[in-house]
Amino acid sequence: MANGNTYDRAAGLILSPLVSLAVATGVATLVVIALGHSPVKVVQTIHDGVSRSPLGVWMDISDILYRSTPLILAGLAVALAFHAGLINIGGQGQFVVGAFICALVGERYWAGLSYPLILFAAGGAFFGGVLWAYLPAFMRARRGAHEVITTIMMNFIAISATAYMLSVYFHAGGNIPQTAPVIDAVRLPRLGRLFSFVPAQSPLNVAFFVAIAAVIIVSYLLWRTKFGFELRAVGSNADAAAAAGIDCARTRERVLMLSGGLMGLAAINLVLGTDYAFCQENAIDHGLIGFAGIAVALMAQSHPIAVVPAAVFFGALGRLEFLLKLHTDIPKDIVTILQAVVIMCIIVCNEIFRRRMK
Repeated sequence: MANGNTYDRAAGLILSPLVSLAVATGVATLVVIALGHSPVKVVQTIHDGVSRSPLGVWMDISDILYRSTPLILAGLAVALAFHAGLINIGGQGQFVVGAFICALVGERYWAGLSYPLILFAAGGAFFGGVLWAYLPAFMRARRGAHEVITTIMMNFIAISATAYMLSVYFHAGGNIPQTAPVIDAVRLPRLGRLFSFVPAQSPLNVAFFVAIAAVIIVSYLLWRTKFGFELRAVGSNADAAAAAGIDCARTRERVLMLSGGLMGLAAINLVLGTDYAFCQENAIDHGLIGFAGIAVALMAQSHPIAVVPAAVFFGALGRLEFLLKLHTDIPKDIVTILQAVVIMCIIVCNEIFRRRMK
């Protein structure tokens, strides 16, 4: 029986995304035909654009990995909350506050500190996410307020609060609402400077390795620590966990705060990797990965390792949207349709495999 359950879990983890992708591809093909275009010609045009040169191929790959970096951290944040039976949809607010604090720490300089200051700036991003998740976590644990309502409302508060703080206290001047630039010592190295095969103009930076390290840490936390066992027990059956002596309220509180910290940490890709400042408009736009993280976690079925290929897939869709706009006259909205169909199919397939395992 155990072998059968293991087989079903493995099959669900692998087949569910593949079936969803196949169905979504079929729907996208029908949409392209309905718009009066040839799917074969579209694929050929994109292929010609991608394979134009070795440099172009590496540019596409590095751009996909750059887009995937915050999605990995967002997917981890949502997946961790899922394991505890929680839904964190306040990722945008946690990202914005994390980016804001990260920029404030990064623009200050203490004598004698150089690269260690990167840790302070990244820690500021993580702390900002934890801070913004604390109130929903407290209300969920101590008052029973549902985290879906509280976390989503905190998104609007974060945008308004950072806009006020930026305009009144931390505006660097000029027409663009942003903070002063972070110092050179906290700017994450671009991988183009470290590896010759990565294009020098690529925005891909060391934050990608931070995201991979977070995957390893979360995996260890979930299956190799007492806290991981407790949070999975709470997510599986809170009543049984409470009967076993687990403090469900405290566990939920800690998990939601840790989830917020991972969302905030995703901001280093933007603040320390490309913008080198807190730009309100960019932070709000990139903060939407908080919602995309839900799709990543669903596709990965909340498995930390599977979050990586799921994030890369959605990163590739983002690159596909750019290529469609650049090389074809196909509306880029077809990528949004593709994403929506993938998510719906994943939900259905996951439920089918869940019932089979049950």
